[in-house]
Amino acid sequence: MNLGRVLFFTSDQAVGHEQRPKYHLFIQRTDDHRATAEYAFLFISSRSYGNCYLINKSDYDFLEHDSFISCGGAVFYSREYLSASKLRFVGEIAKTHLIELRNHLVDHDFMPAWQIKMVCNALPAA
Repeated sequence: MNLGRVLFFTSDQAVGHEQRPKYHLFIQRTDDHRATAEYAFLFISSRSYGNCYLINKSDYDFLEHDSFISCGGAVFYSREYLSASKLRFVGEIAKTHLIELRNHLVDHDFMPAWQIKMVCNALPAA
């Protein structure tokens, strides 16, 4: 998997839902001891849950409407979970938007500091 790829699959980590189909932005594979599994993603949601990064439908054919990259925290999945899931590659986030996302995260403390550092180190700098 490469940084910026967007996958659609059922998550067991969406707050308030036992399982829910979600768009996921792949960030990186990590071996950080604080991560619950080795593959780090950010959710893409139809609503902003505060401090999210807006992406427009006009830029991404796979979106049904303007959406938001969640900046509240990374979600982590194991190789086993991903292998058992029906992953569907739907597109990629443009490098310019990845840079803007990084800048958005650098200036705020929306997620735990170690996750901000991990995500920002993976995302391209301006």
